[in-house]
Parts: sequence; structure tokens; C-alpha cells
Amino acid sequence: MKLPLALILPLASMLIGAAIAIGIGLSNLALAEAFSHNEPVAFAAALTILVVIVATLMSRNSPDPEDSHH
Repeated sequence: MKLPLALILPLASMLIGAAIAIGIGLSNLALAEAFSHNEPVAFAAALTILVVIVATLMSRNSPDPEDSHH
């Protein structure tokens, strides 16, 4: 039995959304943990991961640079 594409796509996007939310939550937790134990290396690593996740999200939501030529 094959699942219809109309059913697979929303499920896939929900899973991706959940994975992103978990990733952001975990890096926030890592940030707080590193900060409270005063570990600058771990703090910088967690901050870098968070910045990469947010930058990826923002670049995916922005319109194509190709379309912005006036």
C-alpha cells in the first residue's frame, strides 16, 4: 500500500519542524549549561550551532536572490 504524496509531505514537514525545534532547544540547553559552569569553549560551540540553525532557517524562508533583480 503506497501512501499518497499529499499525506507524506505534511508529515515530512512536521518531522523537519520538530527536529529543528528540538535542535534549537538542545542548543539553548547546552548554552545555559556551558554558561553556568563557565566553559567558554562549550559555550562558543553551542552558540555556533544555534547561529547555524537560525541562519539556515532564515535563508530557506527568504526569497531567491535571483528574483530580486530589478
